[in-house]
Amino acid sequence: MNYWIFIANQSHWDWLKQEIGEVEQWTAISKDGKIKNHFSRVQKGDKVIGYSSGQRKSFVSLGVIETTLTENDGYKYIEIRKTLDFKTPLSLHKANKIPPFDSLLKGPRLNTTAIPLKFEEFNALISLTTEAFLDSYDINKCIK
Repeated sequence: MNYWIFIANQSHWDWLKQEIGEVEQWTAISKDGKIKNHFSRVQKGDKVIGYSSGQRKSFVSLGVIETTLTENDGYKYIEIRKTLDFKTPLSLHKANKIPPFDSLLKGPRLNTTAIPLKFEEFNALISLTTEAFLDSYDINKCIK
């Protein structure tokens, strides 16, 4: 099983407008006509954290890969089923203050669609979506 951040630019598509349980197709082809980074690696059942770029710049949802790389009439895509909205989204600003996210979520990595995560990183992001945990988080005891 793999773990991912999937980035949606809310000017094109918005995690929070999708209903829980709804399946959304994500185009696998980039502007230059190539398959987007990591789209050929996703597996059915992989866990996804939904990140909303644009004005929100927050981690807002959970999902699961429903369909791996598929082609239908020349259109290549994967499908993600949304499973949960976070009660308290985690802002990129807060996540960037905590290792390993202080380096993982910077610069060109956020200009892609999918970012692979280690199991520990995925769990840490999920834990950080609880505001009470974040407020009492001891940065000196972060994941290395």
